[in-house]
Amino acid sequence: MAAISITAASVLHSSSATVFIGTAGATITQGQPLYLDTVTSTYKLANALTNNPVAGLATVAASNGQDMVICSRDPNWNLGAVVTTGNVILVGNTAGTIQPYEDRASGWYVTSLGVMISTTRLNFYITGSNAAI
Repeated sequence: MAAISITAASVLHSSSATVFIGTAGATITQGQPLYLDTVTSTYKLANALTNNPVAGLATVAASNGQDMVICSRDPNWNLGAVVTTGNVILVGNTAGTIQPYEDRASGWYVTSLGVMISTTRLNFYITGSNAAI
């Protein structure tokens, strides 16, 4: 299973995006999926092996304790990677990664991040299953 390689400098939300400010609870790079740690009230790297609801994607890099911009929805998100149009993108099994739908495996809590509408643009809309494969 291979994570999709993201070029952080190419990640960009569109003018139609829904964004909010949160505090980083780890070192975070643009494009990484995040969840809210309710104990610390900080955003940390999401992964498919835990059942933490995904809150959004990082739009900026941040270090632990810094404020950051998080995108929770964007019909035209620049993924920062080249992926086949029509592919469904999921939260990956390693913290902060994303992977194509075909790579899901037993034990994953499947969270869809959306469908590729071009080779570089994602219709970003979080859909979580709350159930492991």
